[in-house]
Amino acid sequence: FSLLISLMINKNKVNLKIILGFLFLVFYILLNSILMSGGGLSTVIGFLLNFTTMALALATLQKTKYFKRYVLYYASGLAISGFVALLGNWIPAAKEQIQNMGESYTVYQNNQLFTRFSGLDIDPNYFSFQVLFAISLLLITSQFNNRNLKENTLILILVFMGINTLSKMFLLLLVSIVIFTFIIYAKYKFAS
Repeated sequence: FSLLISLMINKNKVNLKIILGFLFLVFYILLNSILMSGGGLSTVIGFLLNFTTMALALATLQKTKYFKRYVLYYASGLAISGFVALLGNWIPAAKEQIQNMGESYTVYQNNQLFTRFSGLDIDPNYFSFQVLFAISLLLITSQFNNRNLKENTLILILVFMGINTLSKMFLLLLVSIVIFTFIIYAKYKFAS
């Protein structure tokens, strides 16, 4: 909400392509949630609000030098969320709170409770989607350059966090991203 007010006060121009792409994403998510009716309305609205903020921030970005900074903050926030959740497993009160957050994503097997990793998020699939999004953005900002230590370190940390979610979607899309990155990198190396 504050971002919208800031846009109106500063009379910033908005990139129409990003807004149209985002509206297409909103339409797809709403249509999917209506047809599948598996997710609650509050989950869908929360998902859309998170990405509305990101879409507006990217749409108003006038100078690309800030893009890399925003991506690093976003990826660092996800990594910190994951580290706090991992460290919380050794603190009994924190472990109980984290398990309560992901209560609907637990599995009882042989009278033992297993909770899928989701950082400090509730849904492990949503967390893994955000991790994939951050990895993709980090690859774009690093421009497939080996000398970007911060980006490469964050990518490795996020891959570790994503694998811990035990999400099949994460693994399939990660393989796709790796193949795509390899093709682009090979094309770039052979072209120069």
